[in-house]
Amino acid sequence: MVATAGLMLCAPTLVRAAPETEFIDDDRDGFRAFEDCDDSSPYVHPGAWEFCDSVDNDCDGIIDLPTCVLDQDGDGISADQGDCNDSNAAVYPGAFELCDGVDNDCDGDPDRLECAGDGDGDGWLEEDGDCKDDNPFVNPGATDVCDGMDNDCDGMLDRPACLIDNDGDGLSERDGDCDDGNLFVYPGAYEYCDSLDNDCSGEADDVAYCQTVDQDRDGFPAALDCNDLNSLVYPGADEVCDGLDNNCDGVPEADNCAEAFDVDQDGDGWLSSEGDCNDADPMVFPLAPDLCNGVDDNCDGIRDPAYCTQLRDFDGDGLSPAGGDCDDLDSRVRAGIEELCDGLDNDCDGEIDDRCGETGCQSLTGGAAAFGCSQASGGAADGWLLLVLAAGLLRRRRSA
Repeated sequence: MVATAGLMLCAPTLVRAAPETEFIDDDRDGFRAFEDCDDSSPYVHPGAWEFCDSVDNDCDGIIDLPTCVLDQDGDGISADQGDCNDSNAAVYPGAFELCDGVDNDCDGDPDRLECAGDGDGDGWLEEDGDCKDDNPFVNPGATDVCDGMDNDCDGMLDRPACLIDNDGDGLSERDGDCDDGNLFVYPGAYEYCDSLDNDCSGEADDVAYCQTVDQDRDGFPAALDCNDLNSLVYPGADEVCDGLDNNCDGVPEADNCAEAFDVDQDGDGWLSSEGDCNDADPMVFPLAPDLCNGVDDNCDGIRDPAYCTQLRDFDGDGLSPAGGDCDDLDSRVRAGIEELCDGLDNDCDGEIDDRCGETGCQSLTGGAAAFGCSQASGGAADGWLLLVLAAGLLRRRRSA
């Protein structure tokens, strides 16, 4: 306090300004540092989705939601109930212990002593169902490929889809089509100089003319041109920041492309330097919704959430478990198809052969029992038609 000519003056109180760093949004989540409880993570800010990750994502002072005690991987057991890896549906107390170096049954031991007898090292023993323990590509957990072998040990040689010609070129995978999604690729096809194995010989562009032909007319034959379908790509070309290896040196960009062209290529608001793992796709960026599409949409290093396994169609019948397939390892079983007299719940209504009593299928014996109910019904109708015709002929003969 200062006295001046009988007046008492108060010295001004100094208010210290907040540091400039408090007003910076380092993680670009829309919240400045003084508003954000973790400005180094774009997944953490007020109003964010609260993940079950032991982090206070929404900055409300509470880590995780009460629902986070639920089963995260859909195997029926939560972490609180003893699931030692609640992000892997194959790991839980009581699970079958595979020979895979993982503690599947959460007993503290990763594998059984018997796993030393795994002949082919594929993680399955003969007593576990490995139908060919000298082939590591054949076991109950393998994918059934179209090779005439029972890869997954389910008793069936190849899945039904192996016999379907998906691209309309006249040959299926079972017939040797090495890319049944490409009409121009099949055994015996014309071998183009396009870096594809068109004729399924096992090697792309394995014909003599691909060594001399210059398809893009850039002055370099296909044998020397790393992309003979693009005239901007050839040895010695100027390297442009376009994602292509213009000069065929094995490096797709010039040294200064990252600095000179650090722009948002796909217009999604994120730069590559900020974590956009695919700056050519506007649907892929940090904080994007993570869809079940086999793509790392949110750039977190994981392609799909764990629950996506419930949305996949493993037997290729058009329905996933989430869509109503009660046995997604058997293409003869899914919701909405016809119920057959085969001892299976084909239409997933909870009852086995439930339509067969109405049509007489249950009375069929021998090979006839394999027919569907509609066929049995049609056969019964044909029998009644013959009886009616016979009765008509008899009445006409009597009247004559």
